[in-house]
Amino acid sequence: MKVEVYTLIEYVHYAGVVSEEQKEMIEDIAYFEQFGNYYFEEGCEGKNLSIHVFITPQEELPNWLSQTPLQKLENHVSPEEWIRKWKDSLRPIALTTRLRVVPVEEPPENKAEGALYLIPGLAFGTGTHESTRLAARLLETTDPHGKRVLDVGCGSGILSAAAVLLGAKSVLAVDNDPLAVEKAEEIAGLNRIQMEVRKSDLLSCLKTEEEFDIVVANLTEQLLCEIYLAVALHLVEDGSFIISGIMEDNEEKVHREFSGLFAVKETLREGGWIASILTRR
Repeated sequence: MKVEVYTLIEYVHYAGVVSEEQKEMIEDIAYFEQFGNYYFEEGCEGKNLSIHVFITPQEELPNWLSQTPLQKLENHVSPEEWIRKWKDSLRPIALTTRLRVVPVEEPPENKAEGALYLIPGLAFGTGTHESTRLAARLLETTDPHGKRVLDVGCGSGILSAAAVLLGAKSVLAVDNDPLAVEKAEEIAGLNRIQMEVRKSDLLSCLKTEEEFDIVVANLTEQLLCEIYLAVALHLVEDGSFIISGIMEDNEEKVHREFSGLFAVKETLREGGWIASILTRR
C-alpha cells in the first residue's frame, strides 16, 4: 500500500515566512479551492513558521496567495522530493479526546490504540481543518457505539473511519468523487476496519428503507442546505444530524434554514468555523 509517484514533471518551489493568522487563512482558502500543493514547516522551537508551495512551470501562483511574501527558489524539484518533505512535516493530530490521526506511508504491523492511520494524499486533507475536527468531536459526543452511521461527502474517509473506531455498528460512506471513494477504501484497509463505501451523488444511492441513527455531513453550506430534506427521510426519529463546514458568520442563516425540520442540540466553534448536532423536531 506504499504510495509511489511516477511522473517526470518538475515543480517550481516557492517559500516564505508566514504568521499563524496567515497560516489559518491559507488553510481555509486552500480547503475550498482544493489546492494541496503546499505544506507548512516550523523552525527551531516553533519559530519562523514557513510555507512551501509547489506549482508546475506553466502555472502561476493562485491569486489568493498574492498577499503572502513568497520567494521563488532557483532549483526545480521533483514530486518525489517535495512530497517526501511534505510527509516528513506531518505530525499526529488530535482528532477527538479518544482518537488521533497518524499519517503513515504503509500499514503498521501493530495498531496503536486510538490511532486512526491515514496515507497522506494531495487531493484530500489529513484532519487538520477545523471543520473536520469539529465534526469528529461531535461524532464522539453522540456516542456512535452500536449505531448505524452515514457519512455524506466522505472525502478521505476520516469521519467514517472515526465512527467505526468509536464503535459504530455499521458505517456507510458516500461521495461523488471516484478518488474520494478510493481514499475511503484505502483508509478502511489501512486501519483494518469494515465500512461500506459507495460512489454517489449525495444521497441518491440510498434505498427508501435505509435508515441511520447518525448522519454526518462536512460539506459546504450550499450542499448542506440541499441535502437536509433527504437526510430527514433516512434519519430515525431520535437520530442525530451532524453538520460541519459552516462559517461562523453564517451560523444563524444556516440554522434558520434547517429550523422547520431540525432543532439545534449542540454547537462547537473553532477558528471561525462551526459544527452542530441537529435533532428531528
